[in-house]
Amino acid sequence: MNDFRYILIAAVQVFGSKHRTCHFHNPIKQKIVMTSREQYDRLIAAYIKAHGEGNENAIGRLFTENALLLGPGHLPVQGRQAIQDIYKKEHMGDGVKLTITVKEFQDSGEMLYGAGTFEAVEGTGNFLDIIHRQADNSYLYHVIIWNDH
Repeated sequence: MNDFRYILIAAVQVFGSKHRTCHFHNPIKQKIVMTSREQYDRLIAAYIKAHGEGNENAIGRLFTENALLLGPGHLPVQGRQAIQDIYKKEHMGDGVKLTITVKEFQDSGEMLYGAGTFEAVEGTGNFLDIIHRQADNSYLYHVIIWNDH
């Protein structure tokens, strides 16, 4: 049974499914296959958690080294450290509630695209995420564009 699972995982990787192998702590040492959408949803959940906790270091770990933020009323913010600094200064607070609803999702292999709406204490708006697949098949935010209503 175990051998069949690894053969199936290898076949999926070779033939290019929208499923990717995602490695995370797994005490029984099995490879777990998650769809790219599931990985995107986990990335969003980690973002919401870090945002609510006011944890700019955790936010920074969710972005590529040269990521870009494009938001209303701001100059573009580029680079992981600059993103951490802006989140520390402007975007987060104790227990800030953030709700993200993905309306559209696309997987183009190396990149994922997500678009939708968000709701926060400060207001509501729309967003577009561009997510890059990393060498270990994990995904990180590369560009986030948003506007306020």
